[in-house]
Amino acid sequence: MRGVPTPAVSILMAVHNAGRWLKPAVRSVLNQTFADLELLVLDNASSDGAVEDLRADVSDRRVSIERMEENLGIPLGTNRLANRASGSFIAVLDQDDEMQPEKLARQVSWLLKCPASGGVCCRTVLIDEAGSERGGDFTLPDAKEYLAFSAYSQAANFGSHLFRREVVERWPRREEFPFSSDFDFVARVAEDRKVDVIP
Repeated sequence: MRGVPTPAVSILMAVHNAGRWLKPAVRSVLNQTFADLELLVLDNASSDGAVEDLRADVSDRRVSIERMEENLGIPLGTNRLANRASGSFIAVLDQDDEMQPEKLARQVSWLLKCPASGGVCCRTVLIDEAGSERGGDFTLPDAKEYLAFSAYSQAANFGSHLFRREVVERWPRREEFPFSSDFDFVARVAEDRKVDVIP
């Protein structure tokens, strides 16, 4: 891609005892139609064998797995991965989430056309343990409403976002919010940069 270093996108995944959800999440990244990516996995001292199974099954060179002997938690684990990321664009994916195949292609295209946007998110679909759809998740329809709602809560599922690298570097996750560092991150970003929504 002209003007964008390779890999263009870094996906960050902090993992702790992900069980059977880990492989589908990883597979959804590797099956993206946009292939210029790296997937950085941080094994936060898991004990369930899921990461070892993943390591044995996945030989894709775009996947990097680092193991911690102590659980850093989500904020510090995500920051550690962000410091290792090479991409111009960064996404964070939870260990039990999956990406639709066109997600990154559409979001990278959007950000390349909209230089004022700090990030972009999209609609999401809730699925149950069997992978069956259980309806749409709450997502606001445009950047203006996104900003207004970010003062109160998450305006879209965090895993649906793609951010510019400089946004992630400027607003690292704060460990004071161990279970809501994504909410805090989005609130700070939305006050500084426009976050667009692809309906």
